[in-house]
Formats: sequence, C-alpha cells, structure tokens
Amino acid sequence: MFGGVSRVGGVRAIGAGEHAGELGDGLPPGGQRDDQEDQVGGVEVVVEQAVALGGGEGLALGLAAEGAPVAVLARERKQAQLVVDEIGEIAGAPPALALEADVSDEAAVTAAAAEVDAAWGRVDALINNAGWMPGRQPVLELELSVLDRTLRSNLIGSFLTTKHFAPLMIRGGGGGGGSHVHVTGVPSRAPNAPRSA
Repeated sequence: MFGGVSRVGGVRAIGAGEHAGELGDGLPPGGQRDDQEDQVGGVEVVVEQAVALGGGEGLALGLAAEGAPVAVLARERKQAQLVVDEIGEIAGAPPALALEADVSDEAAVTAAAAEVDAAWGRVDALINNAGWMPGRQPVLELELSVLDRTLRSNLIGSFLTTKHFAPLMIRGGGGGGGSHVHVTGVPSRAPNAPRSA
C-alpha cells in the first residue's frame, strides 16, 4: 500500500506505506513540541478507519502497541469492537474506542467525530483507509450505480472524515494540527489500459 500525508495546521510524524503502524516522535522537522500536557496519556490520539479489510486492523494494533489511544471506525460497530478487543489484549496499550459510521454518510461521520470528542477531546492523526472497489470490468459495461458507490466510499468518505475530524486536530493541538494519512492501493498507481478511462 501507498500512503500520502497532508498537513493540517502543524506536523505530527506518523508512519505510512512500508512503515505503516509506526508512531513517530511527533516532532516537527528540526523543532520541538510544547504541547505535551495536552496529549492523552502522553501520546497521540489516532482515528483509524476500515478495519474489516485487514490493513486497517494492523495499523490500529501497531499504533496501540506503541501507546497511542486509537479510535477504530468501521461500517458496523461490532467489526470495530473486535479490533478494540484485540487492542485490549496488548500489554500496556491504552483503552481504544469502537466507532460505527458509513463514511459516505455525513450524519454518521459527524456522530463518530462527536464520540471521539466526548471521549478524548482531540485527534492527533486521522488515517483515511476506507474504500471500496468493484471487481474488474470494462468501463463501457460499468453501471452508474457502481461508479457512485465507488466515489462515495473512496472520495466522499475521505472528504467527510477530513471535514469532521480535522477541527478536532486543529483545536486539540492548540491550533498545531496533526497528521492526515490517506492510504491507497496499487491499482491507483498501475492502471489497466483496457479497463481505464
């Protein structure tokens, strides 16, 4: 998988791509952070999505093992709770939070952000890992409903989670922001000509 990091306000270091799951030291390049007292338990709060696909689960477990409080977001709370239960078995891991939301549903994403705000009052990193791809099919045979579902899951979902979690990042870090990681897959880098527009 490939990852992209965008800055929201300031900088927090978090691994992506081949180093996914590693929590960085949180220092801006060449700088020092002065907001240690604002952190939950001395570490950064991370919101991670799409645990049902395996990659998201690994990220959540790795971050929790490094001491980060992790909010696990899945389409169904029971899927998120399975990962939260695994986190609970990691020695020294802080309690995690199971969230439920269809990331293409703004009301559900708003409610999930409110749960994190009520529990921790901040977010230091958001990992957009949710997405859906249909099976391979020629573009001339693609139904509009399939394209709509793909865009709602992959584009609208990233937009909505950013829109509703970024304010917690900005406010929680004293205006310093946080890390925003977008995880994508190989198909986005290696299109198949007969199936590409």
